Amino acid sequence: SGLAIRETVSLSQGETAVVGRYCVEYLGSFSRTEPNRTVQGVVVAVKDPTCSTTKAVLEPRVNVYTNSVRPIGTPAVWSGAVDDVYISIFGGSTSTIKLDVFIFPFQRLLWVGGMVMILGGLIALSAKPRRVGRTSENHKVDDTGAADV
Repeated sequence: SGLAIRETVSLSQGETAVVGRYCVEYLGSFSRTEPNRTVQGVVVAVKDPTCSTTKAVLEPRVNVYTNSVRPIGTPAVWSGAVDDVYISIFGGSTSTIKLDVFIFPFQRLLWVGGMVMILGGLIALSAKPRRVGRTSENHKVDDTGAADV
């Protein structure tokens, strides 16, 4: 989308970066082992542009499954009133993390538009078909078979 914003930011723990109308803060990292995978992720706060009010706390992660060689990234998503914010891990080291931050505005309008189309389809399906015909007064046929309207 032409309105979407994509930016890659490098942050150390506690640092912030402003992306579009939001501020992202790297709060820390986590790692855990589950029966079928190892999960490594980060905790990121999405804040207002002044970095004062937290709107959401997201946890993008990278999963390494037992029978897989390649890690699989899982972005974290926050759907706000106006925008959707996607954050995924792009890379990093032990001291800094690289995050891909995507901001997609007006995503809710797609859902509203889809619902309007479904509602319109249901109304069209439920409406009784009407016969449109002419009354004999408006439709006279002469001897040649031509209609006189």
